[in-house]
Amino acid sequence: MPVRLSFEVAGEKQFDRIFQRFDEDLRDITPIADEIRDAFWDIEREQFQSGGSKGASGRWKPLSPQYEAQKIARYGTFAVIAGVLRATDAMYESLTSQTPNTVYQKSKDQIVIGTSLARARYHQTGGGRLPQRKVIDLSDEQRRSLTKTIQKSLVKLVRRHGIYVDYSGDVI
Repeated sequence: MPVRLSFEVAGEKQFDRIFQRFDEDLRDITPIADEIRDAFWDIEREQFQSGGSKGASGRWKPLSPQYEAQKIARYGTFAVIAGVLRATDAMYESLTSQTPNTVYQKSKDQIVIGTSLARARYHQTGGGRLPQRKVIDLSDEQRRSLTKTIQKSLVKLVRRHGIYVDYSGDVI
């Protein structure tokens, strides 16, 4: 049976890949979980630092002048200088490193990565006066990069168990 790795955010599938060459007794993905998490965190850093432009949906809608003034009054000028969705940096930090708000769980057949901050979901889906600003929104390039990281990690894992898998560097 091939290995399938997928994840979804707020009901929207972001990543779904089947790795065909890895059907040799691969029953535990925990040894590669940290590598996958780190690759995800790198993608999220890009997403926030680019104001959303690295993601599939493009640059996040800027703050309205009224809300920008409210943010500065409440959080200081950093809240605007750092960029959209970075008033306190709690959401950014929870999606790019280990914090009390970070969700990171790994088991033999599942890895969960995200944030416990409810506002992330609200921004992801938008609604009412809140524009949609997808914090997790993989571009095709980011999907390829994540696929390549997973593929390399899987190859290393099965080779550690004495199984040889040819790896050319091409994404399967």
